[in-house]
Amino acid sequence: MLTKTRQFGSMIFLMIAGVSVLGCSSRGGKQSGAIAAETQRNSSASNAGAIQPCKILTAAQVTTVLPNHDDGMVTDSGDSIMKGVKSYGCSYVSKDANLMTVVLSIAENEERFSWIKPSEGSHRDDRKIDIGDRGWVYGDPGNLKIEVVQGLAVIDLKLMAPGAQGKSAEMIELARVIAQRLRK
Repeated sequence: MLTKTRQFGSMIFLMIAGVSVLGCSSRGGKQSGAIAAETQRNSSASNAGAIQPCKILTAAQVTTVLPNHDDGMVTDSGDSIMKGVKSYGCSYVSKDANLMTVVLSIAENEERFSWIKPSEGSHRDDRKIDIGDRGWVYGDPGNLKIEVVQGLAVIDLKLMAPGAQGKSAEMIELARVIAQRLRK
């Protein structure tokens, strides 16, 4: 019963996210004028060096787990409700309404990191992966999740698509790429 409820909830989230992303996009998956203007503001000189969420991975890398995807939509560009924690996110939607999200949460110090770091207890039933300082892969057949800690950052990758678990090796590799970039 709980699994069916989770699957239903995941399907509803996917549908809402897909409609939101598709509604904000225009021809060929390009960003709409409003989103393009916001992206331009976020990449201005005052934000030089800031993380650009939809450029963390290349289109070719995203395609390894989500073929026929759009250009991505920035969901978080640094601002966070937690003081001392920056959040960066990008959502990709495929033409068949599957979804991949990339979210980075980066703390400015150890105290702030203690607010966002995943607990070992919350992952006791999940498969550990050797990425960054520690990492896990979990989910169900249509909803794969990867969480990695790298320094003062938490990397969250999610793939919501039929057969998502079959893409775990590719998703783990994407998490590894992001963790390596954060080390630099």
